[in-house]
Amino acid sequence: IAITDVFEISTAQTLRKADADEIVELLEGPREDEKVGLKRIRGRSLLDGLTGWISLKGNQGTPFLVPVEKPYYACKAPVPMDQDVASQGDAGVVRSLKADEVLELLEGPRQLTCEPAVRVRGKATSDGAMGWFTAKDKNGVVFAEADSKYYSCVAAVAITDDFDIKSCKVLRKLDVNELFTVEEGPVEEKDAGITRVKGKCVKDDLVGWVTIKGNAGTKYAEPSTKHFCVLREVPLTKLFPSEACGDEVRVLARGEAMQAIEGPKQETFQPESRVKVRALSDAAEGWITLSDKTARPWTPFYKCK
Repeated sequence: IAITDVFEISTAQTLRKADADEIVELLEGPREDEKVGLKRIRGRSLLDGLTGWISLKGNQGTPFLVPVEKPYYACKAPVPMDQDVASQGDAGVVRSLKADEVLELLEGPRQLTCEPAVRVRGKATSDGAMGWFTAKDKNGVVFAEADSKYYSCVAAVAITDDFDIKSCKVLRKLDVNELFTVEEGPVEEKDAGITRVKGKCVKDDLVGWVTIKGNAGTKYAEPSTKHFCVLREVPLTKLFPSEACGDEVRVLARGEAMQAIEGPKQETFQPESRVKVRALSDAAEGWITLSDKTARPWTPFYKCK
């Protein structure tokens, strides 16, 4: 059935077609268009908020609209209420809804297509903990990213207290595969023909200067292509699927380094049904994902049998 911009059908333009089972909130009417003998209402579609005129019946008496109770839902479990139709993670949460809270439908449902998440199986350099973590979730929130500042030793090399190779003192030896982050450089020491960086060891936070290339071109350390830096706390889990990830190994802290063992791999999702609701308890408004796990239909009315 058409939703039109004005009441009179003879001059009206179609805004769009209403879908079967779409819910429309009455704003005005019913009024009869005497020229065509049809009763019409002005309503607001809960699907997208569009306002316009709709005929109750066709000219052959076919019903287009039937009265229904306004939809309400009750939460099945704690559910985040988001400010926007597309979730922005923790920063965009209005508040967390509790189980059994009653919600009034204001708008929707809208089908929201999510972008693929990026998951990586990795090993924590601090304690060797292994599992899957989310580098970027389906809402585009980045939890970890590949970091070119991480260098890995390809040969044993000294870390020293000063840049000058002639006057520096050795603090200790770095082992093969030991990881450090670059804080300054690379800088070429022309007299010695070597390239040095100032780095911070991941293992013990020792800071000093490291030769990454010798005067004969020998490489002692090079940028790691397998390490991610954690930008915000994210769970490390046993299984790949983020929505069925198994037991949590632990939570990765901001600034941790993770060595990639497998991935990055994309994780795809089915479109989500999103609705805008108002909580009856405090009138808070926002968007939730509507599914069998999050909410169930609710009514304040019962019929005696």
